[in-house]
Amino acid sequence: MRPAGTPEQGCDRGPAPDLRPDAERALQTRGGSSTGGGLAGPHEVDALLHELEVHQIELEMQNDELRRTSERLEASRARFSDLYDLAPVGYLTLAADGRIQQANLTAAARLGQDRVQLIGQPLTRFILADDQDVYYLHRKELYGTNRPRSCDLRLLGPEGVPFWVHLDTVLADEAPGRQVCRATLTDITSQKRAEQENRQQNEQLLSLVDELMRKTAALEAANATITRIAATDDLTGLANRRHFYEALEKAVSLTKRHGTPVALVSFDLDGLKRVNDDAGHAAGDQVLATFAALLGDLCRAEDLPGRLGGDEFCVLLPGIDRTGAEAFAERVLAAVRKSAGLHRGGVTVSGGVSAWRPEDAADDLLRRADDALYAAKHDGGDAVGRGE
Repeated sequence: MRPAGTPEQGCDRGPAPDLRPDAERALQTRGGSSTGGGLAGPHEVDALLHELEVHQIELEMQNDELRRTSERLEASRARFSDLYDLAPVGYLTLAADGRIQQANLTAAARLGQDRVQLIGQPLTRFILADDQDVYYLHRKELYGTNRPRSCDLRLLGPEGVPFWVHLDTVLADEAPGRQVCRATLTDITSQKRAEQENRQQNEQLLSLVDELMRKTAALEAANATITRIAATDDLTGLANRRHFYEALEKAVSLTKRHGTPVALVSFDLDGLKRVNDDAGHAAGDQVLATFAALLGDLCRAEDLPGRLGGDEFCVLLPGIDRTGAEAFAERVLAAVRKSAGLHRGGVTVSGGVSAWRPEDAADDLLRRADDALYAAKHDGGDAVGRGE
């Protein structure tokens, strides 16, 4: 036994000082010798005995606290293990050479391996061949930048069936001078499948749109053809009577609203009957087509030449007054005289001019032009009748 002294000198108290008051109270409760009345001997022995008893109680209390702390740590470790192993994503720890050091149950199940069997295997063994380059570049960026990286790639699951994962990786210092790679594997197969289905649906939709556009264009072309056929004289390609009359009515309506001039020139081929009788109707048709082409070449873009029937033609001249219409008619007659094709058949042309008056309807314009035309033909043809 050590020599008696003060309590601090008599015993070195290892446990935390804040346990001593609790130990003192516990000793009094047990009926210990802290009062010194229960032992024979010097006062110092009583004090030392008291100190030892308190120290023993402190140790017991510390052991109780350590046991409770150990139980809490074990419960926390169990919760962490459950969270780690049963997480909906796979967790891997990879060495610098890419070999698997740790894996949770989810990762092992997705890869179709027992967790113990995974340890030491390279992750590349489970990466689809087509995606090996993706993983290589991913690791190169990870170790080159020392910053978290992510990518999408395909892994081989049970029975070699591939599935898509989103791979997130980060480097961590496991020990001085030794880094490991922490990786999470999130299954995105359903997402990729949905994206693929969306792409296919978009491609099908685009294909349908293209087909619809082609059919619409074909329909528009067919409608344009039908409209052109309905509005065009088959032989000459000029406006037919119905289309010409509709355009004349619109021109008169615009003239009434805006006061702009409009004129008509009617034409009739002189000598066409003789061509038909002598050379046949095919030759007569050629004369009609030749005159129609000549007439079209002399018109402006806004003018409308038409064949009203037989050898009767008419030209609608928007924005042109009587003087301009008469000059146009004279140019047509001069061109016919110079045309070798028409001259060989002995064909000339007569014309009649009318200009719009404020009280005129479309029929009035057409009637006066025809009257002027017939007057010119009555006088021998190859002339322009001025009308009223």
